[in-house]
Amino acid sequence: MASFLYQAYIDESGTHEGAEILTVAGYYGTSAQWQTFLDNWKQTEFHAKERRFDALKPQLAHAIDLAQLGGVEVCLRPWEFKNHANSDFKNHIGNAYAVCAFSCATRICELIGTDTEARVAFVLEDGQPNANWVQRILIAMMQRFPIASVTIAKKRDFPQLHTADFLAYFKKYHRRAVDGPAFCEKTCLGATTGT
Repeated sequence: MASFLYQAYIDESGTHEGAEILTVAGYYGTSAQWQTFLDNWKQTEFHAKERRFDALKPQLAHAIDLAQLGGVEVCLRPWEFKNHANSDFKNHIGNAYAVCAFSCATRICELIGTDTEARVAFVLEDGQPNANWVQRILIAMMQRFPIASVTIAKKRDFPQLHTADFLAYFKKYHRRAVDGPAFCEKTCLGATTGT
């Protein structure tokens, strides 16, 4: 039986030293959905954090809406990760970016998981020093999750990454605090206690 392939594009914002919020975001969809997006988004360059692209943001949001892409974002406060993640956890999982990237990717897998034949081809934005580590771990997770492939690419080569850049930036700068219980405390302590 042939499997159904989704494509997911993941980017981050707030990985620099001193950031209050770190966000990893991803958009996912079928090939047809991504083609609809590309038919309506002709830009080859876009960086949400740069003001010179502000006038393009409504057009990007419109292209995302027309394509009916699914979006996922994961936020945490870097200081929470630093304070709650022990050295064993960091040695196995990596840095705060890695925690958010794994959470984002596994959530996308869960969302498409209703189709047991579905698989996801992930594209991670090349710009985070830990991207190769995240790629290797996601590839190792292929047996447990419906992951077809994991690639690292630059935004200029994949305009689909503009969607994740936009969501990650938007959530980082338009979210004063992460809602609910502290994400990092729940994630890091849960991993070490088995909950």
